[in-house]
Amino acid sequence: MLYLSQAWRRARRLRRRTRLAVAGVALAGVAAALVAGGPVANAHPGQPSAVFDPDEVNWAELRERTLDGFEQDMAHWKEIGFLPVDIEADGFSGKPWFASAVQRNLDGRDWRAEGKMTKAEYTDAAADAKKDGLRLVDREMYAVGGEWYFAAAWVENVEGLGWTTWYGLTLAELNARQHEQRRAGRMPIDFDMYRTSDGIRYGVVFLDNPEGLDWHLHGDLTSAQYAATFNGYAGSGFRSLSIDSAADGQQLFGGIFVENANGRDWRGRREMSAHQYGNNWHLDADEGYRQIFVGRYQTAGGVKYASIWRQNSDRPNWPERPEVDKFIQAEMGEDSVPGVAVAVMENGVFTYTRGFGKADIAGDVWMDSDHVMRWASVAKAVGGALTMRLHEKPGDQVDRDLSAEHYYEPLNDQHDATLEQLASNRGCVRHYAGNKSSSLKTLDPAQYDAELATDSHLAATEYPDARTAVAEFDDDPLRSWTGGAVSTNCTAGDSELYSTHGYTVLGAGLEAATGVPVKDLVRQEISDPLGLTTLRQEDPDDTEVRRAKIYKGPSNTEATPDQISWKTLGGGLESNVRDMARFGNAMIAGNVVADTDHIWDGTAEGWDYAYGWDVDTKGGHRYATKSGGQLGSDAHLLVFPDDGISIAVLINREELSNPEDHATAIAWHIGDLLI
Repeated sequence: MLYLSQAWRRARRLRRRTRLAVAGVALAGVAAALVAGGPVANAHPGQPSAVFDPDEVNWAELRERTLDGFEQDMAHWKEIGFLPVDIEADGFSGKPWFASAVQRNLDGRDWRAEGKMTKAEYTDAAADAKKDGLRLVDREMYAVGGEWYFAAAWVENVEGLGWTTWYGLTLAELNARQHEQRRAGRMPIDFDMYRTSDGIRYGVVFLDNPEGLDWHLHGDLTSAQYAATFNGYAGSGFRSLSIDSAADGQQLFGGIFVENANGRDWRGRREMSAHQYGNNWHLDADEGYRQIFVGRYQTAGGVKYASIWRQNSDRPNWPERPEVDKFIQAEMGEDSVPGVAVAVMENGVFTYTRGFGKADIAGDVWMDSDHVMRWASVAKAVGGALTMRLHEKPGDQVDRDLSAEHYYEPLNDQHDATLEQLASNRGCVRHYAGNKSSSLKTLDPAQYDAELATDSHLAATEYPDARTAVAEFDDDPLRSWTGGAVSTNCTAGDSELYSTHGYTVLGAGLEAATGVPVKDLVRQEISDPLGLTTLRQEDPDDTEVRRAKIYKGPSNTEATPDQISWKTLGGGLESNVRDMARFGNAMIAGNVVADTDHIWDGTAEGWDYAYGWDVDTKGGHRYATKSGGQLGSDAHLLVFPDDGISIAVLINREELSNPEDHATAIAWHIGDLLI
């Protein structure tokens, strides 16, 4: 059985086994009652390192789980090919609480995990695991309602390594066991300390050490002593494998330190509140580490969290990191930018992901690359890609050389621009009436007032699709940009005018051609095929999204989001910064459209704005770039197609004065470092 089901547990109870010890497993009795302050998860499967401590591996962490949730988690991760490297179980809140760290099961070995067992049930489970060729890697003891319970995880002992385990040890017994096991050529892989009515007691698992890794185990350090020990070992080639803490008159700490044989970086944290744990979790993940240990313990000041992380990518060693960090921090300091998230991909691999500042100022939530933010006009690059992708699909459902009005007859007949022209700002459709560069107020005051009112209505109204929204303005006069001012002289395809509204006209045409609302087209044709799980039309009512707060003005006043459903392809999308960078990388790789040169070279017309991108060359390198700004957003996506570079920047406040500042400046500073 790969996972201990409820049925298996019931059957096991009927066997009435009374094994107190089995070959290779020593089970010490519980000599005292467990009291408040149970153990933290402190395990790792140990050797062989190539399987359980690889340089890089897919991983995940789950916490705040009920017993049912934990069991469902374990079944799910087993099904998709992961195994637990650490589990946590405690009863601090009066009911079982679980967490776990899992990683890819690299050699497909068997494993099982159990969250809530009595002592007798644990004894039976340990015997059955041993019989089935599994070894213990983590055992937790916790109290709920004055009763002891056990949680444990076992993995298949493919290598046939010898191992042994005890719990209920005094400090003297723990020290004696570790000296004995060192002489036997074993190392500790699991360590627990917990408070009982007779004082602190310890649990430990030892495993054969064929790799000969040096190690140290401590169980009675004050906080200051632990900090000094931690720093001393970290500076002499060791890494933390576990940490635990319990109080008996004073708070004591312990843990395992093992030789860092492969030299990969690591970090350990403790004494964190739940809020601090969350902030640091995302920081560590952003910087290229994976969690191998999650735990929490009770103190006089409440429940505290601890974590251990292992370098899991080359991001910590990215040579441009110090310069990029410094530049971003300088940009933020210029006018108190609230939060910045940046992601850089080179040849399909993230070489930099990082958040700076705050995603929620009042809540003290640090910004990170997982926070969802508005794309603003960077959405136009998706609108262009969607148009080309639909054009390239078999069946001639969408032809970029036909007009939106051809597909959607209710449009005003004046919209004879092709889909390609609309996606390239050559459709003669107006932009915002209140645009600072527009001369419409002087040219036609009455029309200016009417369009200003329409734009205000659009920003306050939720629309189900582009066809509904476009009816608000498709009768407005066509115009172009001539001599630095708005002109009423316009020739579709020849006249240029930057236009968010033009992308809504484009969306209406695509909807009519396919019969699918444009928000669903984005999901079906872009987000789902590319695995961009956070990219979609913004839905501010969906509170499940880990969305950053948005701000406005130099004092970073929290803003209420306006409605942007009317301009899905022109400025209505959202995602985290990693999915923005992935979209750029997918464009480079040809995974969105096949004929990418049609975009990068400015289409066959030789334009410098094509399909939502500004395109040009710099120092012999082709590039495509798109910036965006709207309430609560300063965004930029920059790609170098021939160099395999995609750079994404998202900020949760619109740039205050200079469109070339902050998001644009950060993206181009990184680009200049890399080409």
